[in-house]
Amino acid sequence: MAIDWEFFVSTISAIGAAAAAIFAAVAVLQARKQLEANNKQSLFGMRVERWIKASGLLGLFDANKGIVKVGNEPVLTADMYFALLTNNSWLEEAVAALKTPLEGEGHKVLLTKIESIRCLSMEVGYLFKGDAAIALSSFVSSYAELLHALYRYHILLGHLDKAADRNGRNLEKASASVGEPSHRAELLSAVEDVAMAYDVFVAAGGKEAIEAQIKLQQ
Repeated sequence: MAIDWEFFVSTISAIGAAAAAIFAAVAVLQARKQLEANNKQSLFGMRVERWIKASGLLGLFDANKGIVKVGNEPVLTADMYFALLTNNSWLEEAVAALKTPLEGEGHKVLLTKIESIRCLSMEVGYLFKGDAAIALSSFVSSYAELLHALYRYHILLGHLDKAADRNGRNLEKASASVGEPSHRAELLSAVEDVAMAYDVFVAAGGKEAIEAQIKLQQ
């Protein structure tokens, strides 16, 4: 019996083409799964990194909220408050800005840190979901504004000190001459905003909610 080589070859080719299509489909599927795994791992890493920074701010505020007070007198301890609220490895360099306000490398470092905190606020809002994410984003944003308010107030205290020298060390007159009461009111508002955002985050079970979202990505 004669072999129909043309039919044989065409059949083999068809089988080969089908096998190639199957292998290609499997390869695409594997590549997609790998991409999804990589994306999942990437999201996990980003969430962990941002949460470490944000929880650091939460910890600093929780540890010092009973100390950071704004009353009816000039806040002469603003520099101490600033140091307490930047007392971690991420923000500690910002304290140098208090030595020579508005100039030098310390000023640049401070502005960079504040912008980094503001960026962190946006990032946690995108990376996490729900009320906890909204509350955390608000807290981090308020924290950045508080640091900036403390820095501005610290600069004002320098002007207040000079004004006091001109007014026989009369703090009340010196305070009025440099507009300290209005700046103090701004600082008080910044402190209250952070405290409110912190309380909202805690009331929402924020820590547990955020960490649960991180674990889901493992």
